Amino acid sequence: MHGLGHDSLICVPDEACAYFWARCPATVPRMCRMDQLSTAQQLFNEMQQQGCQPTHTTFITLLQSAEQHGQAQIAVSLLEQMQTMSLRLTPQCYAAAIGACAAAGQLVTARKLLADMLASSKAGMAAPAHIIMQLQDKCCDWQGAYRTYLKLLASGVRPDSQTTATAIEALWGAGNVSSCLLALQVFEGACQQGVFRLSVSVQAADTAVEFSLPVAGACMALIGLWRLLAELKGRVARDGAKILRNSVVVLLGDGQTTVPQLHPAMVQWCAVPGVPFTVDGSSVIQVKLTAPAPELARWLLSDQSLLMCPVMPAAAELEGLQETLMQDAETATLSKCRQQLLEATEMERILTQSANAHHLPHFLQL
Repeated sequence: MHGLGHDSLICVPDEACAYFWARCPATVPRMCRMDQLSTAQQLFNEMQQQGCQPTHTTFITLLQSAEQHGQAQIAVSLLEQMQTMSLRLTPQCYAAAIGACAAAGQLVTARKLLADMLASSKAGMAAPAHIIMQLQDKCCDWQGAYRTYLKLLASGVRPDSQTTATAIEALWGAGNVSSCLLALQVFEGACQQGVFRLSVSVQAADTAVEFSLPVAGACMALIGLWRLLAELKGRVARDGAKILRNSVVVLLGDGQTTVPQLHPAMVQWCAVPGVPFTVDGSSVIQVKLTAPAPELARWLLSDQSLLMCPVMPAAAELEGLQETLMQDAETATLSKCRQQLLEATEMERILTQSANAHHLPHFLQL
């Protein structure tokens, strides 16, 4: 046998199985990279019809390709096939299927798959907290992500930087007031616990002050920048621009791990009129922001910087604001439910009167 021609494979099923599945880890990914998911799926189905049993790796490859292409139906079908074949559904399998459903806008299906994963004693226990929160974020469930974070805290386990950053990304990315306040609260708590440490150094010849913040997400980078700039604003107002030396450099990221969306987010932030920072390079593992000290000092002390470096509220104040917002939301929900109940009761009364009127003798209706 010299190739993957279908005729030769079908003629010798046993040999075909050994030949195909020995090469499947290379064949299927190649098709997927070439945007030939349907072709890979077709070949995958044909080989099963010949009695060939696919491996766990093959399913993972197809699931990940389905996620990239937003093919929810294919992803769900692959999971069902794995269950039928008694193959273990790992967090990686669920994650790809959930991602495919979320990308296709099928959030109900995505949330059901996530619930199935968490209910599974094997997959649920094997999934780290940050993976669970990432999946909850994909399902647009920031409240679930926050509950996962609180459960981790309640268990006595100290969240690491990756777990905390994932929680911040899910909360801040939701974009509503309650979730953003919670993101600030989580960030401040992590800073107090030493999870995130801002390091400061002065470059050679005393020319620049360099700040390093090992962020793990674009949202966390923005919050970290706010915190840093708010502190610099106070220092410049008190001690003068000389503390900034000739320029200020801010390094975001640890320089080892890729931070999704960090570079484009910082480019967009620096493009705001008046912001004196510029992005140096196009690295995806560490973003370098640079600003001349005189321009930065003038900007920090001007009204232009008010929205870009707001004063961070204290943790107690954040907690109070969050409690107030939750109470307001609960009150509004109860009020809406009460109004709907009154409207439904009134509608039922009208319908009952109408029905009774139809059953009255004609002379009584007059």
